[in-house]
Amino acid sequence: IMYKLRPLPELGYTLDDVPYPRGEFLAKSRDPRFMITSYYGDAGMVHADAWDADGYFHTGDIVELRGSRKIRIIDRIKSVFKLTSGVLVAAAALEATYLSALPAVLRQVFITSGSFGTQQDSVAAVIVPHFPLRLPDGSELTSAADFRAADASVQAAACDALIAALAGAAAMDNSNISPQEIPFAVVIETEPFSVANGLLTSSHKPARVALQAAYQGAIDAACSRASLGAMVADVLGLSGVALTDSFVGAGGDSLTGLRLASKLKAAGIELPAEDLGFLAGDMSLQEVADSLASGGAPSVSNGAAHTATAVLADVATPFATLACEPGPSRDNRDGVLVTGATGHVGRAVIDALIATGSQVRVFAIVRESSAATEALPAGVEMVMGDLTLAGLGVDVDVMTRAGIRAVVHAGAWVSHVHPYAALAEANVHGTRRVLELARAIGASYVVHVSTASASAVPADGPRGDEGGYALSKWAAERVCVAARAELRLTIPIVRLGMVGPDYASGRGNARDWFSALVDGMEDQGAVPVSDASIRLVDAKVVGRVLAGLAWAQTPLTAVAASG
Repeated sequence: IMYKLRPLPELGYTLDDVPYPRGEFLAKSRDPRFMITSYYGDAGMVHADAWDADGYFHTGDIVELRGSRKIRIIDRIKSVFKLTSGVLVAAAALEATYLSALPAVLRQVFITSGSFGTQQDSVAAVIVPHFPLRLPDGSELTSAADFRAADASVQAAACDALIAALAGAAAMDNSNISPQEIPFAVVIETEPFSVANGLLTSSHKPARVALQAAYQGAIDAACSRASLGAMVADVLGLSGVALTDSFVGAGGDSLTGLRLASKLKAAGIELPAEDLGFLAGDMSLQEVADSLASGGAPSVSNGAAHTATAVLADVATPFATLACEPGPSRDNRDGVLVTGATGHVGRAVIDALIATGSQVRVFAIVRESSAATEALPAGVEMVMGDLTLAGLGVDVDVMTRAGIRAVVHAGAWVSHVHPYAALAEANVHGTRRVLELARAIGASYVVHVSTASASAVPADGPRGDEGGYALSKWAAERVCVAARAELRLTIPIVRLGMVGPDYASGRGNARDWFSALVDGMEDQGAVPVSDASIRLVDAKVVGRVLAGLAWAQTPLTAVAASG
């Protein structure tokens, strides 16, 4: 038998390597009768290019030449890949190292490369783990069935646990695993690789071509999720983010959104401006990552159907029953409860109620003591509560004895930047809690303050792209409509347009965009050239209308509009 080594400089193997020459092992017999011509039972597996010009057969084995006619096989050509950083990864050797280091954790492992965009690639792994599998929070997945039934956040935690285990193996004193050889992303498989499913060869070695084909999509998605999660955490200055959050839900804003877009561009993912709407949308980071991995654009429209479904599900959430003791009779009730009391509209309602005289007791739901609560008129009885808490977090029995006859629900999270998912808790479920409380304490009349922007939602239901605030207020209106029948409440819905300042006192909403525009014009000494007009309603008028409805309990059911 004659042999020689073929240098593989592109893989880092040369004949000048120290201490031993390295390369692919080529061989041929002096007698052509003993040379391989085909594989037993599969003649097509050997191609013409399996021999070089001198008749030597390419074995595909990478070896060290340790002396005359003495070799050591160190890898296979097909299992070695190079990262864009120039690092060579010997997959088969790395698999064996990990399996040897973590026998209680890893049942099978397939090492490959994964990429995100054009500038980033790294080691990825498909792992068949042993169960039970301990998660980072100390809990366990006891079986493969548990993993398959788990939600996305638990499955992501399982992947994190495996990556931590692999990193721990690399940190062992006797380890020769480099940091670049620690998988950046992991795909968990619960069905073992086998000859029967085509993922092992007949010699029970990984069928690498078949494994790559079977898991390419999952590997791309895992790398996309890991890379996007790392990018978002970096721009937000966090140690990590939950992929179930949207970008805004994770703490993102317009400035950090621009930084994220810049990072995506650096990775070779340049999205048109219209496709950057996901930054302020409801799409979870996992949905965005999966869209990028599949070559799609994670625009707002990609998440619109999901958002619309969430809106309708929130509207359909059943009402809860709050237990409480009986309150005073209807004739002896003289209280009006106001939510959003420290807001612009809520304060106008309180001023109007106080102005009616001593016949009305005014109760204000406030989250905490502040300069705004201290500025409320004398005589207002403050009740600590929060729209995001069950029963608003108040003592229901105390509120029942207070003799509340009506509620003005002016509380809301007003934001034209945040997505529906961020606003729903306060604006939709908060409205439901207000109505449940009203029913429990015997207040049969609730004035619900809505917004003209809710008219952006079509009559036949939401598309999902109307904007988070408009969607949340529309959904709150639908909750009110349902409560009319289910809770037997009278609920006039008042859609307000742009509420201006109280022209008598000059008090306005210093945080709204109109006030910011006026302040900017004053600072710059200039006004924009425009034919646009803005219709403002005097806050005092709005307060009087809402307070009058609550006190007189006018039996309105149709949606009213002003402004």
